[in-house]
Order: sequence, then structure tokens, then C-alpha cells
Amino acid sequence: MDIRTVQTAAPAAIPTAEMVGALQTRSVQRESGAAFQSLLAVACDALAGLASPVRRAEDAALNLSQREHAQTVREQLQEALCALRSGLADTSRCLSAVRPSLPEALRGLLRPDRQRLADAAHAVRVATARPVETAPPDWFLATSSAVESLGEAAEHLDALAVAQPPDSAARELGTSIAAFLRRSRDLLLGDIARLVD
Repeated sequence: MDIRTVQTAAPAAIPTAEMVGALQTRSVQRESGAAFQSLLAVACDALAGLASPVRRAEDAALNLSQREHAQTVREQLQEALCALRSGLADTSRCLSAVRPSLPEALRGLLRPDRQRLADAAHAVRVATARPVETAPPDWFLATSSAVESLGEAAEHLDALAVAQPPDSAARELGTSIAAFLRRSRDLLLGDIARLVD
């Protein structure tokens, strides 16, 4: 089965906590829960990373329709992220690429090791960085970036899903999230197409 087959077979609904819980239960009963948790952690990271480009597209909107579409995508991404995080086991949180906040990193300095020092340095750089924005963001560039980010995340999740056994909960989760991301991408892509036409 190739990626195109998986893409057409998956529903495009927003992932819910109930869906994630049901798939998680199924993964524990029928197969390895580790593969499911790994894919869930990757999906959480992917959705968390999409918030920024979609927010930029929303902020740069030229009209109310574009702003509402970007806002809808952003809110649905947040809703999906909360649903996915509800199924993420405590033991799987270590798979997340999320860096600690400044207070968390500074607390780690009480007993520093190399990783804690690196995390603290990164948190300080992020906390003190001041973005220099001289002009308002360009809507076309911001929306194109969001569309590209959504598309790439969908492709990556599809590739991970295809690597899972057929009929597994991990595969169903991956294809479902990828379809949701493609639907979100297509909504923003429609705004670009209307502007170009």
C-alpha cells in the first residue's frame, strides 16, 4: 500500500480525545502500545510546530474571510493537539522535542549537568530574543508558509503511518491526523487560489 492509498482511506475529521482513547485501548489490547505512543508523540510535536506559521497567516490576513479561515485552522489544530496530548502516556513524554521554559531550565541549574546547562542556555536565548519586524507580514508569504508546513507535516505522518502494520491503531491514528492536516492545508490553499484568480 502506498501513501496515496492511505491518504484517500483516512477520514478528515478533527481528532478527538475519545478517538485517541479508543485507538490507545485498541493498541494495548491487540498490538504494541509503544508504536502507538511513539506516533502520538511525533504527532503532538508536529501539531505544536504548526501553530506559529498558521498564526502568522492569520495575523497577515487581507480580509475577514482569510482571517476566519486561518483562525479556524489554528483553533482546530489546538483542539486536535489537546486531544492527542490526552492520550500521551507519561512515559512517552520524553519522546517530545519540546524544550523546557526558562523557569524550568533555571530550576535544573540547582544540580547542573551538560543537558540542563544546554537547556538553560537555549531557554535564555529564546526568552531574551526580540524579533525584529520592520514591516507587517506579507499575507501571501505567511499563508504559503503555513500551507507548506501543513503539507509537509501531513506527508511525514503519512510516511510514519504507512510503516505501521495494516489495521493497527498507530496506522489509523497517523492517517487520520494526516488527512486532517491536508484538509486544513486545502482550506488555506483555497484562499491563495481565490486571490490569484
